[in-house]
Amino acid sequence: MGEAKGKLSATQKFVEEFPVCFFCGGKRASTTREHMPPKSLFDNSHRPDKLVMPACKQCNSGTSTADLTAAVVSRWHYDIGESERLDHRRLVAQMRKQAPALSNEWGANVGKEEARQHLRK
Repeated sequence: MGEAKGKLSATQKFVEEFPVCFFCGGKRASTTREHMPPKSLFDNSHRPDKLVMPACKQCNSGTSTADLTAAVVSRWHYDIGESERLDHRRLVAQMRKQAPALSNEWGANVGKEEARQHLRK
């Protein structure tokens, strides 16, 4: 499905309005929109609108594992209901695929209760 000829996408309009990358201090031109904070930090990715920054491709693609890690950690002691548990499981499964070394390091010789006790301290 293509866009109507001559009509700019939302990203194109945004980049036109904000032509330099926010993250590298304008060293490169913005080409994308970076969600700030990342959608993954919000339950079911329901982030308030308009929280985006202009970003170059290099800066935007370089933070995904860090964003995912922050999303998983932010939910460690957050357990209101089944929806939140499912969201956390989805993020952990994504982290196992995207950053298996990190997942292995977190799981090495540490049980859930030991990890919770460590965080409480």
